[in-house]
This record gives sequence, structure tokens and C-alpha cells, in this order.
Amino acid sequence: MPVELSVIIVNHNGRAYLADCLSSLLRERSRRRWEVLVVDNASRDGSAEEAKKKFPEVGLIRNEKNMGFAAANNLGLARCRGEFVLFLNPDTRLEAGSLRTLLGGMKADPGIGAAGPVLL
Repeated sequence: MPVELSVIIVNHNGRAYLADCLSSLLRERSRRRWEVLVVDNASRDGSAEEAKKKFPEVGLIRNEKNMGFAAANNLGLARCRGEFVLFLNPDTRLEAGSLRTLLGGMKADPGIGAAGPVLL
């Protein structure tokens, strides 16, 4: 089955936020064809281990060193399989239905190449 949406989250010592972010995202995912990839930039706060333990359905890419935000996103992008890609920061929590709305807009107009959600 094809993947509709790949969500890439770059994490560096984000233990205080990452679990809430993943929880809000996975509530929205339900039965949809989404994949979630966390690219961990050599965190030392246990956030990568906690994510793997609490969210085994989430893909985890562990970097030996902090390769920076852009390079880590590019690594996730090279490994994702989705028709659409969302770059999401770990200190983000999604409102119910927000990704369905964003994806619906993208699908409705094939001329749209990129979109950004409202940040509250």
C-alpha cells in the first residue's frame, strides 16, 4: 500500500516535547497511510530511547553526531516514501483534523507545490 504522507521530525535533546508531538501526530494518523520518521541528532537526554520505547511504530534514524537541522531533514527525506512530506518540529502539537485539512487542500489543487499550516 502506498504511503500518503511522510512526517519527518528532527530531534536534538527534545525530550520535554517529543512525546507530546508524536502523541498528537499519531492520534491524527489513525488508519491513514502515513509514516513518521524521527531523525535524532545525537541527543543525550534519552529522547530517542523514549520515542522508540513509547512509539515503536515510529521510524528512528540515529545520527552519531549532530549533523544540523537541514542535513538531518535531508537524511529523512532520502528515506521517506510518502507522496507528501511534512517537516515537523518536535515542539509542535497538532490540532485535531489539521493534517486532513492541509492534505485535502494539497490534493484538491495539483498546482500547489508547497503549503504551510497556521501556527498558533
